[in-house]
Amino acid sequence: MRLEWMVVIVLAAFLAVAPVSSKAINLAWILLFVFVLWLGVSQWQDQPKTQLSGEVSAALYALISCFLVGFALKISMKLYWAEPVRSVSFELNALLAAASLLILARSASVSFRSAALLGAGLALASLLAVLQGYGYMFAGHPGPTNAVNWGAGMALFMCLALSLAVCHKTCSTTKLLAVFSVVFFSVAILVAGRRGAMFSILWCSSVGVYFFFRDLSRQRKPALRLSALLVLMATVVLGAWMARGQLAAPFDRLLTAASEVKAIASSDTDRSQLMLGSLGSRWHMMGLGVDAAAASPWMGLGAVGRALVVERAERDVKAPLFHLHNEYLQDWVAYGVPGLLSVLSFPLGLLAAGLMLRRANLGPAIALAGLGLVHFFNGLSNVNTFHNYYGTLFAVCVALPFLLCAPSRRGQRPVAD
Repeated sequence: MRLEWMVVIVLAAFLAVAPVSSKAINLAWILLFVFVLWLGVSQWQDQPKTQLSGEVSAALYALISCFLVGFALKISMKLYWAEPVRSVSFELNALLAAASLLILARSASVSFRSAALLGAGLALASLLAVLQGYGYMFAGHPGPTNAVNWGAGMALFMCLALSLAVCHKTCSTTKLLAVFSVVFFSVAILVAGRRGAMFSILWCSSVGVYFFFRDLSRQRKPALRLSALLVLMATVVLGAWMARGQLAAPFDRLLTAASEVKAIASSDTDRSQLMLGSLGSRWHMMGLGVDAAAASPWMGLGAVGRALVVERAERDVKAPLFHLHNEYLQDWVAYGVPGLLSVLSFPLGLLAAGLMLRRANLGPAIALAGLGLVHFFNGLSNVNTFHNYYGTLFAVCVALPFLLCAPSRRGQRPVAD
């Protein structure tokens, strides 16, 4: 038990500095994976396996199955095109994370204290995320990865913090830390101006509004905590909207995006000028990608064929791109329908597991469903899995929900959150 406490403390420390250090998130994943291996061996040797409730078991096996299908499809298409399989690190890490989630759920390691420690780590991470977001937007400070990819990672952290806020098994102090984390991760994404990650703010706000009115109708104390969350988030949004200069920068980017959308819809716009903007260049890449995918929709063009499409896009927009800036188009062009199904299996698996858990464990259900939705929307404007930082952070977030909120055991009645 003392070893488990040390692991949770060190893991919380790594999570705390992950927004400013790629090495920290890599070490967090290595530590978590080694810990899970030790737990797995212990469960089979000298510790009785904990019997999970039927809903939890079904959800976790569904998640593992979806991730396994995604991994197998990607490997199959790599072999079909005679490409090296070393570039499937995201899929492999995600599959290992899903298996780790099952082992952690079946262990007795989760307690109020582990949730409190990890919650404190997320709270500190949210503060460092605000500083890093400011550095990206205004100070020109390099971060652990590029700003778009980083913002997508902070959106995943928001989903973990939100799940801790709604879990009925955590104490009031930990819930307040979780609310604090959600607010400041939102501020970090706004400060950094990461439009692709802003769906996470909409998700957390929607969940907060739902629980506020639900708890208000039941006249329960959680309504006060959730009202504090809503007031804080509204203050941040309205303050930035009414301000000038640096505080208004996130909304200036949204207004710029709106003007680009109008320009795309207009037939009078000069297409060469349109491609100079962020949305305009992505719209152009989408057109090239769809045309390329239509040429071979079932089996794709392979990585080499996709690289030719990217090179054409780079010549048109006169900037280095590296990929098509759309997760689903990226794999459809290269690997056809199997590639598209592979990339979709990860958000769909998370969403399905979250829906299956909604009655048994609301906290982990919110975490997994949120991770699935946020990962899906993150992929519409960038190929985040192209970067190791996002892939590693994704794996850590998938593995953690049952360390934050203990699962229902066999024979226990689900507690209404």
